[in-house]
Parts: sequence; C-alpha cells; structure tokens
Amino acid sequence: MSKYKKDIIKEAVTNFCSIPADEIRDTFVNPDKDFTRDRKLPLCSLLKIGLLNAGTCINEQLRLCCGLGDDRPTASGFIQQRDKLTVESYSALFRIHASSLTGHTLYKQKYIVVAIDGSDVNIHPNKDDVSTLCTSIAKKYRQRAAMQPVNMLHLNAAVTVPDGFFIDYEIQDLAAKNERTACANMMKRISRVDYGAKPIITCDRGYESFYLMMLADSLGLKYCIRVKDVDSGIGIASRYGDLKEADGCIDAYIDKKYTFCYFVATRPDEYPDFIYCHSNHYNPFIPPTPNKARKGGVSKGNSQLTYYGFTYRLVRFSIGDGVFETLVTNLSQEGFPLSEMKLLYHMRWGIETAFRQLKYDDCASFMHSKKKAAAVGEIVFSMIFHNLCSIILKLLALRVTQICMNRKRIYRISYSDLTAVVRFYIHGRDPTLTEKKIVRELFLTLQPIRNGRAFMRNKKHNFFIPFIYRVA
Repeated sequence: MSKYKKDIIKEAVTNFCSIPADEIRDTFVNPDKDFTRDRKLPLCSLLKIGLLNAGTCINEQLRLCCGLGDDRPTASGFIQQRDKLTVESYSALFRIHASSLTGHTLYKQKYIVVAIDGSDVNIHPNKDDVSTLCTSIAKKYRQRAAMQPVNMLHLNAAVTVPDGFFIDYEIQDLAAKNERTACANMMKRISRVDYGAKPIITCDRGYESFYLMMLADSLGLKYCIRVKDVDSGIGIASRYGDLKEADGCIDAYIDKKYTFCYFVATRPDEYPDFIYCHSNHYNPFIPPTPNKARKGGVSKGNSQLTYYGFTYRLVRFSIGDGVFETLVTNLSQEGFPLSEMKLLYHMRWGIETAFRQLKYDDCASFMHSKKKAAAVGEIVFSMIFHNLCSIILKLLALRVTQICMNRKRIYRISYSDLTAVVRFYIHGRDPTLTEKKIVRELFLTLQPIRNGRAFMRNKKHNFFIPFIYRVA
C-alpha cells in the first residue's frame, strides 16, 4: 500500500489506541482510580479490542488481540475494565477520532456534503427497560413479542458522502427519540468545526421543519431537505401547488413572514404574506405572540403582529412515471440548477449504505453486553472502525478505476471482505502481512457494479438473538 500513503491505517489505529487516559479522565466512572494502575488491559488495549468486534464472543476478540498464553486477560477482566467507561467516555473518544479525519471529498471544489439521518439498533431484550422497549413491534408481533421483548437505541448520525465518514452522532433511547432535536444539535457542532469547506446538510423528509431550515441558515450552513410533495395536502410545500409549471416542476423562491399570531390563520386574505405556525411547535426564531387566542378561536386583537421573515427556495422535479420529489434549500439557482439539485439529493443515499455496513459488516448489531452504556460503546467503536475502512476505500478508489478501464463492467472493493482484512491487519498477529498483500487480497475480491437493479424493501423487523456466551 506504499503507493496509497503507506501505513496510514496502522497510523490511524495507533493514534486512536494511544489516547492517554488523562485526556478523558473526567468521563470515567471513578476518575481518581480508574486506569491508574498497571494491568493486563490498559486503556490502549481496551480500545484496540473494541475495534476488533467481528460478531464473535469476547474470548475470540481477546485471542485475536492478545494471543494465547497466561498473559491474555480473561473475559471477566475485560468486562471489568470496560465498565469503567461511561457514555461520555465514548463520546469523547469519538470526538478525538473525528477531529483527525481529513481529506474529505469536495463537491464543486468548495463544499462537503453531510447527510443526516437516524436508524434503530437492536440491543439486548429487557422488558423492564421502558426507555428502550419498542411497543409498536410488540403490538404487531404479539405472539413473538410475548416470548421475547424488543429493545432499541436510536442512532442519529452525520455522514460525509460519498466518503462515508461518520463525523458526528447522537444516541437516544427509543422512548426519547427526537430526530429533529438531534439534527439541530449536530448542526450546531458541525458549524463550529473547520472542515476546509462549507458543509451542505442533506436530510430526508422526516426532518421537514421550519426550525431546522432557519437554524441552518442562521449558522451559515447550506441545506437541502426533502419535504412532502405539493400534492400531498400537508407539509411545507402543500400551499404552493399553483407554482407548478407545465411539466410539473417548480424552482421558485418563497419569501414569507412566520408568526404565532392566531388571527393570521383566521384571516388569510388579509395577511397573504404571513404563515401561521402553531404555538405547540418549538421554534425560537419566531417571536412569541402577545395576543393569544381565547376559547372559541377569537383573538384579543391584532394591534401587535410579531413575525420572523425568512426566504427559501422550493424545488420540485420528476423522478419518472409521474413521480415527483420536492426539496427546500438555500442554495442558489445559478450555482445549483434544477438538474444538479436532483444529483445532490441523490448523494444522500450514501448514509443509508453506511448504516447497512455499520450494522452488519462493522457488527454494530452484534452486542456483547446487557448494559446500555456498553452497548453505546460498541456502536461508537463500530463507527470508528467504519471510518478506518472508508479511508482505505477512498485511497484505493483510483487504483480500482484504473483496473476497470479495460473491462466491460465497473468494479468495486467488497466491503465485507475489506472489514475482515482490516481486522486481520489491526490485531498484528501475522508478521508476514504487508500492505502489498492487503491490496492484492482486496483486488482478488472485486465485485461488479450492476446498475439498474431494483429490489423490494424488506420491512420485516429483525429480532435480537442473544447468545449467553457473548453477553455480559
């Protein structure tokens, strides 16, 4: 791999595993005592073992990392050391790792595209943990749920596409799931980081919200959010059906004044430039109204009209067979015409691929613990491991392109094979393993890309299958 920045993965792993305990000591369960004595499993070894999760038992991970013999720590010793870390510890470790990510792929030479979305991750079933218990699945699958409860954590993540780097996250209990609040928190943190380029935030229609649009605009971020279609009858774009052109497309700027004053909703003809926002909707950008509605819907007067002026761009385009998608954005028409907005939003799908790889290839769905804090830690370690694999994919992309020049099909590196090779490389048990061998192994497992294939979405829920030998 000398042609592709030799030892970059070894360097990345070494930098992560060599994080000193004192740097995150305030986040330990017992800051005064934890990781202060010499043990078989110091913090650096604990972090390395966390990266080697391959869906196997803890003893197998310990054998891979520490080898055989009396010097190998026991599974019980590993669990005791791991339980010294808190949710805040894993968050601090991830921030340190994410700050070292560089070389993001630029869009139009001055932007990086950041996709934000959420996904549920199954954890060990526990019917007494109401905060993570999934009641909707229990109702749908009564017979199966009666035998085994379903517990989940909700992972909200920000991923740079097409690189696939996880740069931020928030993990919530299922009962406290709030994707818009998590998105707002990640937006605020992203705006404070210097990526060397301007971020463009892309979201699916679950994030349709005036608050998120106004927040991104106030933070200096560009955004591209899918909303419900103008023909849906509900949502932000539903009132702008008259802007459709002959082909059904829309590309227009919307300039309105947003208010909590109820009389604006009762007299829309008198206030055509105003949009009424329900008082139950959290939006600190819109000033509070001094004339709240009485019972019966009669206001106390309209002498004081408070509002917030806001402008955005509404884009609607066809995706074939009379099906349309609608976007809201603050990107200009000159720099991002209608055709380019379609390609920009299509890039958002990279986060769906990243979630699938994270759960199954990076083994985020294979938990070793009943404890919620440890489960959060395994998800965080999987995201860090995914970033390491994504670095290799990016470094080898040019070489794969050169190989495919004289072939009929376009090929890509098998991600599942890549994860196995990277784990084999990280644990360092084979001294004969070189970077050149790694590259050769990856090129032996190239997969053809077959465009145009479509599959039905599998909506069946996968239940967590606990194994006693790997649960602690």
